[in-house]
Amino acid sequence: MEPEIFEGKWEDCMLHAAELAGKRVRITVLGGGDQPRPNEAMLTVLRRARERAKAIPQGGSTEESLKLLRDGRGGKMFGYDSTE
Repeated sequence: MEPEIFEGKWEDCMLHAAELAGKRVRITVLGGGDQPRPNEAMLTVLRRARERAKAIPQGGSTEESLKLLRDGRGGKMFGYDSTE
């Protein structure tokens, strides 16, 4: 007989108390209930990046984007004229 596995917070597992009464059980405490999941920090970073990306203007034509790239490469932001 394979063991049954119940996973969740203590309150979730207690919902099975009646069916487990009188049986041998093993309880493994995985960590505090308020601790973030291991990937929660990275998810927070990704959420912040998504919010910041919303502030970046979107749209415009491909031609406009290429012109901005060419101007950037030509040094226009530093006062250089790429047509000289």
